[in-house]
Amino acid sequence: MDPKKTYSVKVSTRKAGVNMLARSAFKSAGAAPRAAAALAADAGCASLAAKVEERRPGASRLAKRPLPVVLDWKGRSTLSSKDPAKPFWKLDVKIPHEALTFRPEEDAMLASVQIAVEAVSLDGPLRDSFSDDWFLSYSGPEYKEARDHDAVRGVTLQLPPGRWELKVSVHDALGDAFGGATLRVEAGR
Repeated sequence: MDPKKTYSVKVSTRKAGVNMLARSAFKSAGAAPRAAAALAADAGCASLAAKVEERRPGASRLAKRPLPVVLDWKGRSTLSSKDPAKPFWKLDVKIPHEALTFRPEEDAMLASVQIAVEAVSLDGPLRDSFSDDWFLSYSGPEYKEARDHDAVRGVTLQLPPGRWELKVSVHDALGDAFGGATLRVEAGR
């Protein structure tokens, strides 16, 4: 593989009743993916910039609104952990479909969202971060049905039991919009 070239992968199926489309582009060598802290900083800057722009006379129509993000703690996951001290936990991240930027491509509507979770222990110095790339793909009729509801992504976290503050940052890659939310949870013992 040549590190100066960009390679792409395309996966699709034509099985009856199944719509699947996944696309990704990569370079064989390059920078590491952005950390949760970097995405959180971008979300904070975007939110602050939107507030400043909103206060300027006549400028509110130009400011990008932050993505509305709702978090729903689901508790312990059914996945079994190899480390009994760090079980798996589930968190749902909800974003309204109309807030996301969808692009038409072939016979589907596509959106790309990056989710970063920074978990900070309220009981001690523990800290961890998780990230997830979320690709949404809908056919025309599916998109019409889904757009009036929230897009929901289940994120699995591996944390020791205790009290945690979860800072979630969301980046709509196609619309270059950011959003975030914070949730304090009690991960049962």
